[in-house]
Amino acid sequence: MRLSGIIMWAGAIFLAAALPLFLPESRAWREEPARSQAAAPSLPLTSPYPPSTLLPAGTTELEFTVVSSQPARCRYSIGTVVEFERMTDFDDGQGTTSHRTILRGLSPDTNTVNDVYIRCSSQLDYALHLQYRSLPNANPPYPRTGNLWGSWTLVAKGLEYCARTDLLLGAEMTPAQIRTLRALNPHILILTSINTVENFSLPDDYYLKDTLGRRIEVWPGSYRLNLTKPYVAEYQAHFACQLILDSGLAYDGCFFDNFFISQSWLRSDIYGNTVRLDANGDGKEDDPAWLDAAWRAGVYHELETWRALMPWALASGHLPRPPEPDFAAIFNGDSIGFMTAEALESIQPFQGLWRAYNGWWGLGRMPGITMVESSPQRQISYGYGFDPMRVIPPSTLEFARTYYPACASDWR
Repeated sequence: MRLSGIIMWAGAIFLAAALPLFLPESRAWREEPARSQAAAPSLPLTSPYPPSTLLPAGTTELEFTVVSSQPARCRYSIGTVVEFERMTDFDDGQGTTSHRTILRGLSPDTNTVNDVYIRCSSQLDYALHLQYRSLPNANPPYPRTGNLWGSWTLVAKGLEYCARTDLLLGAEMTPAQIRTLRALNPHILILTSINTVENFSLPDDYYLKDTLGRRIEVWPGSYRLNLTKPYVAEYQAHFACQLILDSGLAYDGCFFDNFFISQSWLRSDIYGNTVRLDANGDGKEDDPAWLDAAWRAGVYHELETWRALMPWALASGHLPRPPEPDFAAIFNGDSIGFMTAEALESIQPFQGLWRAYNGWWGLGRMPGITMVESSPQRQISYGYGFDPMRVIPPSTLEFARTYYPACASDWR
C-alpha cells in the first residue's frame, strides 16, 4: 500500500510516501564481490582498510592500511593506475608486510568516485583497486522534504521535480540519475534499503523455523530469517553493503526495514496460524528469554558488521521506539511510521510520538536524518489486506491521496 503524507526531519515538515515492507526478490547479494577485498593467500595485497566505502563529507585525506604477502615497498595512485615508479610511496611499513599511509588528494566532490590503486614491489603487475566517495553535506534549507520507498513516483515526474525532495529512503535509481539529482540539489541524500530480518531465495537453514521444521511466512512469499545464526547476520550485512558497492557508491547509505531487536513475540504467520518458534533446531519451543537474547545479539551483529564495512555511510530504518543508546549509536535516525495516524486517531497519546522523535536529537549519529511519516487513516493504510491496490475503491484511494488536513500541523 503506497501512502502519501508528511515527514518531519530534523524539525522540518516533509512530503513522503510509504510502500510495502519487503524487498523485491530481484535483489540478490552476490557473495564473491562483497568479499573480493578480504584476505586471500594468493593475493599480494590483502586486508585493505578501509575497503571501498563512503567517506565523511569533504574528505580529501584518508588513513589507510594494507597487508602484503611478502616484505615489500608499497605505493599508491589516485584517479588512474600507473606504473609503480610513478606512484606515491606509503608513509610507513616499507620493507615489511604491514603498510600504512595517508591517501592524499582525494576529491571531496560528492559526485566524484575516487579510484585508488595500490601496488607493491613484490609483484609489480598487480594493482589493488579501491573506490571512495565523499558524502554530501546534509544541511538543506527548510522546509526539508523526504520520501520513503516512492522514488519511482518522483522520477516519473522528471528529475528536476524529484530533486525538490531532500531525503530519499529506499530509493531505486541508476547512478546517472543520482548524479543528476546531486547536481540539481547538492544537499540531497539518497539511500538504498534492505529488510533487516527477511530476504529471498536463500538456503533453507538461513530461515527461522517452527517446532515442526517449517519456515514462517510473514508477508506473501517472504519468510523470517534466523538471526540467531551469526552467518545469517553476516550475510545480511554484506548484502546491504553490496547494494551500495554495486551502485558504484552512488547511494549515501542504507535504510534497514524491520530492525526487530526481539522475536519471541512472533506467535502466528500471515494467515493467523499459531507458530511455536524453534530457532536452535532442537524440535522444542524456544525459551523466550534465550530467543530474545540470541536474536538481539544477531541483529546487532548484522548492523555492526555492516558498520565495519561502511563506517561513515548513513543509516536509517524502522526502529524500536523510543530510541535506545545501543542502536542509536549505529543509526543516523529513524523513519517513524504508524505513530502519526495512531496519535491523530487517539490510539496512543501524541506525547509518545514526540518522545520518539526528540530522543534522536541527543542519541543518534550525525548527521541526523530522523523523519516522522504520516499516513491516511489506519483503516485505509492497512485495512485492505496484502494486495490493497486491487481491492481498494478508487474513490477511497483518491481520498487517501488528497486528504492533507491530518498532516497540516507545523512541527518544529
